[in-house]
Amino acid sequence: PCCWPELRPGLAYSDCFLDNLAGPVQWRAKEQCVQDISQYELSYNVSFDWVVWTRPDLRWEFPIGDIRGFRSSHIYAPLSANTDLSDLVALVPRRMAATYAGAFRDT
Repeated sequence: PCCWPELRPGLAYSDCFLDNLAGPVQWRAKEQCVQDISQYELSYNVSFDWVVWTRPDLRWEFPIGDIRGFRSSHIYAPLSANTDLSDLVALVPRRMAATYAGAFRDT
């Protein structure tokens, strides 16, 4: 993408795909979230097994089910026809959270 992790030289944000205009901000927020989770785990001597990302404008109509039924070797996210990764919701094993959040980083 032309706008991630930063705008490429010689391009304007209007050169990016319409669905990528907010993408860099959303994925940077996920990276910050991983940092916050790590700091919380260190501060309180706890660890999480899963991270759930969801957009704040979504409304849950039903529970996701028993968390023990999900495989810790998988990332669960809806299929999106027009983007590589959906920004709606994701259930991610904690050990994969940084990789998932940094999916659009060049390095």
